[in-house]
Amino acid sequence: MRTDSGEYRIIYRVEEDELHVALIGKRNDDEVYRLLRRMT
Repeated sequence: MRTDSGEYRIIYRVEEDELHVALIGKRNDDEVYRLLRRMT
C-alpha cells in the first residue's frame, strides 16, 4: 500500500495488527519504486 504525505510517498503493509513501513521517499521521484524493487 502507499500514501502521500506532503512531498513524501510512504510505502507500507499491514499484517494483522502491525504496520510495516517499507520505504519513505520523495513523492515525485520514481527512485522510491526502484529502491523498493531492489529490496524485494
